[in-house]
Amino acid sequence: MWRKLFLISILNLVLFLFIYFALQHYTVYTHTLGKVSQNYQRFGDWQNPDIRRVSQPYIAITNDNFENWDAAIYKCIKQTMYSDTGCYNKIKGAFFPLFPIIWKISSLNNIGISVFNYLLFTLSIALLLIHFLKTDDTGKLFIYSLCISLPSVIVYYIPYTESLFLFCMALTVLGLEKNKYYLYFIPALLLAMVRPATIFVLIAFLVIESVQFITTRNIKMFFKNSALKTAPFALGYLLVIFIQFLSSSSWATFLNAGTYWSGGAIHKITGISDWSAEGFGLSSFSIFFICIPAIVYLAYTLINSTARVQNYAAGEVQKNDSYIFLVSLVYLSAMLVFTLLTSGGNFHSFSRFILNSPLFYLALIFLLNHLTALNKNIILLLWAIPLCLLIGFLFSVGFGGSRFDFSYTGLYLYILLYLFFLFRNRLSFRAQLFICAILILSSTVWNTYLLNMFFNQAWIFT
Repeated sequence: MWRKLFLISILNLVLFLFIYFALQHYTVYTHTLGKVSQNYQRFGDWQNPDIRRVSQPYIAITNDNFENWDAAIYKCIKQTMYSDTGCYNKIKGAFFPLFPIIWKISSLNNIGISVFNYLLFTLSIALLLIHFLKTDDTGKLFIYSLCISLPSVIVYYIPYTESLFLFCMALTVLGLEKNKYYLYFIPALLLAMVRPATIFVLIAFLVIESVQFITTRNIKMFFKNSALKTAPFALGYLLVIFIQFLSSSSWATFLNAGTYWSGGAIHKITGISDWSAEGFGLSSFSIFFICIPAIVYLAYTLINSTARVQNYAAGEVQKNDSYIFLVSLVYLSAMLVFTLLTSGGNFHSFSRFILNSPLFYLALIFLLNHLTALNKNIILLLWAIPLCLLIGFLFSVGFGGSRFDFSYTGLYLYILLYLFFLFRNRLSFRAQLFICAILILSSTVWNTYLLNMFFNQAWIFT
């Protein structure tokens, strides 16, 4: 199985590169993607940016083109850590050090670390599917092929922290599953050093421990397990502060950087917007097909106090699939609530924190495990209700231009993928193979479009 999954990951990368390189040629581009879309190009400087839609092929894949947006900040930390050297001094303290340290130790260039991220991403998905997805080997190959080519996975192809976040979280939940505390503690500690948003993972663990306490009324077990869950995160955050202190001589590097970000403060929603139509489409899917259903299911779980989170023996760290599933749903729900409270209605990067989070993949896997117990009508409602809410939202919000623009392709692909995931087991093998091939090819073209957008420093989708 491992060899087959590795081969699929290599073929997926080859397909991606083949499409990207082909669309660098004017003739290929104008006769294919150029007929339905345009690319972005940045003119002017950072003080007076001018980003235009242009009908031109993709630009080249070069080492320098990967050094944009957050990747440039991580590259800066890799080179100088948190010292006052002139690059991103005011904000780089908000970026945690584990990924830059790994990048520094590896001595990889921008393209090399991007390939490393892709391989780490595909390895992480393989770990999760092999250990948690309850289906036959053929089913795992189908799901794996789709999961590594979803219309948002381009973030795993660039020097960002998503791959490391996914890998550490995969090892963390495997540690829980194997009931070995050290197998939980070590990756959870590393997870805390990846990015500040990992605090929501800890919050999710503590929320579910609280639900467990409501069920069992065992106060001693509640405090013990909460402490066990919290310890590696607390140590990880302390290590981040210490590492930042070593190069900045300040214990408040992270806190000082936070003063330049609006996140965390409550802001009234004054209108719905994003940093790009592409990001807005993906964020809209995340809200109505993932986060709102997660909130509804959590509410149902709390109202029905039956053992959704099953009892466990004293001293156990391991939890069942239901526990991990609920932790994932709490994280996804909390990210929506936090964004609604603090973003002022601008959903920039929201889709990245949902669709490129390990908790999304865990929720998807456990949803697939439970589909066989549901009848066809219930499964159809799981797709139709979010779709109706999404359509109502899109046509009541002015931001984003025409909903039929190519910029919304990622949204529509996710809607079709969601439908395929729900009904895959009811299709013949040939039908699954054909639909899977079409969805993978379409998603890969979309991801090449996003990479070219990233290279051009256009309206950012991450």
